[in-house]
Amino acid sequence: MECPMCGGKMKRGKVPYFHNRKKLGDFEADECTKCKEVFFTEEASDQIDELAGGVKDELVEETLRVAKEAEEKHPNRRMALKELKDLAEGRK
Repeated sequence: MECPMCGGKMKRGKVPYFHNRKKLGDFEADECTKCKEVFFTEEASDQIDELAGGVKDELVEETLRVAKEAEEKHPNRRMALKELKDLAEGRK
């Protein structure tokens, strides 16, 4: 198989995939031996999408936890955050 990017030779193998600095695993892909471009198989792409969704949910939960903690420790910031939210929603 020929690389669609540079015309180099493609090699099938397992390739690591990272999402938000977290390794999701090694997945089946074709990698160009010349330009190193990677093309994951359709099955691998589906697996990555499923795993990345879980990582995204974890990041959202962590962000909300930290924001709540910050609001509790710094009540004046809560007001500033509320004002920013109101501005963003066109209430001010």
